[in-house]
Amino acid sequence: MVWEASHIYAPASPAVLEVFCGTPPLASAVHVIDRLDGVLWDASGGQPYPLPETGLLVVREVVSSERRPLRWTGEETVSWQNVRGPDDLSVITVDSLGETTYLSYLYAPPAPFLRFLKATSMRCASVVVFYHHNTFNGLTEEEFAWVFDPAGQDRLYVRTGETLVAVHTGARYEVLSRASVLALVLRDLGVLLEDVAAPPAFPPHRLSFPWSRYRYDCGGAVSATAASVEDNANG
Repeated sequence: MVWEASHIYAPASPAVLEVFCGTPPLASAVHVIDRLDGVLWDASGGQPYPLPETGLLVVREVVSSERRPLRWTGEETVSWQNVRGPDDLSVITVDSLGETTYLSYLYAPPAPFLRFLKATSMRCASVVVFYHHNTFNGLTEEEFAWVFDPAGQDRLYVRTGETLVAVHTGARYEVLSRASVLALVLRDLGVLLEDVAAPPAFPPHRLSFPWSRYRYDCGGAVSATAASVEDNANG
């Protein structure tokens, strides 16, 4: 079985929704998970971890324009191709990793798009995440996440083993020996987990998750533009 997620995650605050709803083509792929009615968080029916107070924004599936629709699964996608942030924002890129960590250019976002996410994080005073995970026959091929925080700091988590995660923060690099990329991302989004070593049961990562229930109507939202994100980040 093949499965893939290429998602933007953020708390669904009014400011964050304004930016993503005003940024084509991302606006067509905005979802807000503000409840999990009838969706079990795990197979045992246990209580869900708390969502961010304003709900969880998910923009899916965000990929290169060369990968539309997604290979194998046929999922419809939106492209990051023309979504750009200010050129003077520094971000961690695939090229900057050197030989310490491997990431495929097929799945990793380009620097202009990462700058947009960083500018959005700074403008909205919000954590913004780009998360990617793909599997084949039930085995993970790649899993990584860029995390941007309101202070303008960014970090990159890359799965390098069953419970090994490489963490890049620009000048620093370390390997966590008992960690999960998804658990670290959820913690950064304010979802409190008792254990970050094991991948949490996360309903949006199930093939059966009812995405249509959570699609957000950007038509009624106040418009914003990517250009205004640049202006605020530069100002």
